[in-house]
Amino acid sequence: MALELFDTARDALRQTGLTPTAQSKISLMMMTAKNVNVLFLSAVEFMPFVGPEQQLLHAQYFQEMESILLLSKVTRWAADPRIYMEAVPIMAPIWNEWRLRYGMPGIRAIDPKGFYQGLALGHALLSKIRIVPVIPLETDAVDPYAMALRRIEQDNGRMIQSQITLLRTTAPSLPEEERDVLIEEKQELVSGVFNQFLQWLAKS
Repeated sequence: MALELFDTARDALRQTGLTPTAQSKISLMMMTAKNVNVLFLSAVEFMPFVGPEQQLLHAQYFQEMESILLLSKVTRWAADPRIYMEAVPIMAPIWNEWRLRYGMPGIRAIDPKGFYQGLALGHALLSKIRIVPVIPLETDAVDPYAMALRRIEQDNGRMIQSQITLLRTTAPSLPEEERDVLIEEKQELVSGVFNQFLQWLAKS
């Protein structure tokens, strides 16, 4: 089903191009993912650098902040307020996951299970929300917005590798089966949100 949604969204963008409406929808999705991950990573910033794990996450924190700033600058934001209202229920499950599981930054993220869930959610956001495959091949290669999307996804790929390593080595006190369940839960949550987003984007 997801592949069909990719095709439908790509076909829609092929007809309309990267209009302000399309750009706004894409950036709202991406900035939701980036901001939620930053909230988790901001808790790590208060932890002492006792090992390479904190250093990797410290680097990710500033990479995510840079992506947010880039998107905010390069996006041609639409003036239609309905777009931003429509985005709320689509993005809500990701924000609710943060609110229910972690609360304010730093409260539960430093607990071993909460920390692992934060890692798993960040990994899901980086790996499941993929915009570049939706962009038609006919799009101008030097279009500033398309270039920004490609750069961000390249950065995401590098961060995913770090996340995979951390998911394998972090929170050894948690049974492997429990860790696998947590990872799968976050993957399913983000996949569901992204599928709804693709349907919404196809209406651009």
